[in-house]
Amino acid sequence: MAHPKRAEMVEDLLARMDRPATVVWDQVNDRHETGLRALLAADETCTHHLVIQDDALPCRSVVAGVEAALAHVPEGHPASFYIGRLRPFRKLIDDAVRQADGASWLRMPGPYWGPAIAVPTADVPALAEWWHGKGAKVQNYDRRIARFYQARGLDCFYSWPSLVDHRG
Repeated sequence: MAHPKRAEMVEDLLARMDRPATVVWDQVNDRHETGLRALLAADETCTHHLVIQDDALPCRSVVAGVEAALAHVPEGHPASFYIGRLRPFRKLIDDAVRQADGASWLRMPGPYWGPAIAVPTADVPALAEWWHGKGAKVQNYDRRIARFYQARGLDCFYSWPSLVDHRG
């Protein structure tokens, strides 16, 4: 998921990836439209669809790591591979990190941050329909996905540590 103004970041991101990736470019300066098209780019033969934003910095072998990690996420749940520590959920994150005590996952509502999100591919059609209905009221791309799963009573699993960082 990329904006043309960040073309250099996209080039760097692609060079860091351990697999070829399709870039879904912002065509109308609208993160929601771009985010939805990025979700709709899912390969229906896969169990999950990973969207990485243009300003993410992935770890080595990030796709292989995501594939291995998703084998441990309960069916139907989204996963996030980035956890922000400052805004707007600092206390929630600090509490979850303290409770993790060696765990590989933090389980909370969400996904709250968009740098790297995986959703079950089977959910993409329903998510797309919801996106323009009730979801249209939600301002941020990642929060739209979060509200979709919260309405279904499904938490997000956050890899701990994060598999991507956020530039800056």
